[in-house]
Amino acid sequence: MLPFLTTLRRIFFFVMEAITSWWRKTDNDPSPARSTRRLSFYRPGQEHERREGRKELRALLDKREGELKGVREQGLLWQRKALDAEKRLAEESSARRVEEDGRRKAEEHIRELRKRIDSREGELKASNAAKAELEKALAHGQVERRNLTALLETKTAELKEAQTYMSKVDDVSDSEVLQLAKNINAAIFQIAAKVADDCHSTIDATASRPLRDQAAARLEKAVNFGSDLPRILASADHTQDNFLVQIALQALFAISLCNLASAWPTPVNERISLLQSIYGEMCRQEPQSVFGKWRTMTLTYMRTVLPEQSKVEVDITRSLSKQVANVLLASGYGQSTDEVYEFVKQNYLKSLRSLIAQAIEFGYATGARIVSADVGIVAITANEVFQSERMQDEWADPKNPQNVPQGVRVFCTTRLGLVRRERKRVTGRGDAVNTSQELYLLKPSVVLEDTVKEFLEDIGHGQ
Repeated sequence: MLPFLTTLRRIFFFVMEAITSWWRKTDNDPSPARSTRRLSFYRPGQEHERREGRKELRALLDKREGELKGVREQGLLWQRKALDAEKRLAEESSARRVEEDGRRKAEEHIRELRKRIDSREGELKASNAAKAELEKALAHGQVERRNLTALLETKTAELKEAQTYMSKVDDVSDSEVLQLAKNINAAIFQIAAKVADDCHSTIDATASRPLRDQAAARLEKAVNFGSDLPRILASADHTQDNFLVQIALQALFAISLCNLASAWPTPVNERISLLQSIYGEMCRQEPQSVFGKWRTMTLTYMRTVLPEQSKVEVDITRSLSKQVANVLLASGYGQSTDEVYEFVKQNYLKSLRSLIAQAIEFGYATGARIVSADVGIVAITANEVFQSERMQDEWADPKNPQNVPQGVRVFCTTRLGLVRRERKRVTGRGDAVNTSQELYLLKPSVVLEDTVKEFLEDIGHGQ
């Protein structure tokens, strides 16, 4: 639009300049033709034509001036329009420049915004990637945490199981076990004394010697008495004093209950001997906490596979009753084996079964409820040399109980002892080995051979 208006303006000024130049040239033309024409107006008779010519010329001039004026006015109008157009064009151009500047600035702002958006999008992508990595790491961490939690729970359970298995805490104390042993000894003494007293008045020194010898032989074979006690019991006269009968019964109960009150009561079941052998090997190779816990768990669950305790008590009571009958027969009581056996069953079966039940429970308490050590009943074997650190003389002088001649031998055990054996693992130059430490919580009471000799001499009977 602007080039067109500029061209139009130039055309207008060119036309106006041409018209003005032509007009001036016409008025100032000095040529003869023009002079002739002017002079011709002044010829006589032509005044009228001259005036008319002037009028026409004036009219033409006026017309031309009018036309010129109109053209000028038109030119001015066009000039004003052109100026207005130029002004509008300038304004539009300025506005366009402003608009273009604004658009350029806007475009620059948009480009800047796009850059910022691209930057933010890049940062967002990076953040999303980092977030994805973090989420992945979080998921991995959660999986590891779950795995670790499961592993921790497993290891905690295993540790608890191991602590349970490796624990050396005992369910019963030494004092409680000691009291159980004392209760058994008291029951042994009471039953032996009662049986001896009940039968003393009816013992016959002239009873059948073959019957007494046969009973003594059965005792020697069935019970680990040694040969002296059954032989002396069958040959001595017990009508004056029942001392030998009572200590024989006490020895019978002590030896029988010593095996029964063990942690591994072989009289209960023959298969226990295999477990006992395994336990003995473990004692030589493993720490106390390991084989002690194995023993307690084995004995605890062993009860579920062995016969009921009541049946075991009945069988062992029957067997012990026969040996009591043999002691009485060897002492001169009764006329036949069946008679004496029936007498024992009718009068002492309940007491003997109670004694056996106490022994079995004692073995269970020491074997299945004590881990820190092996606590058990102990009896001294006949003919063993007396040792004051391991036993005590039941008939010793109360004023001087340690006054026992050296080399004197044990005749029999009348009261059971209680020993605590604790094995400790010692590491030397070679492999680790277990050493055993013994502590006698209760020394077994024994009758010495010298005591029996003195008694026999007092009643006038020689060996």
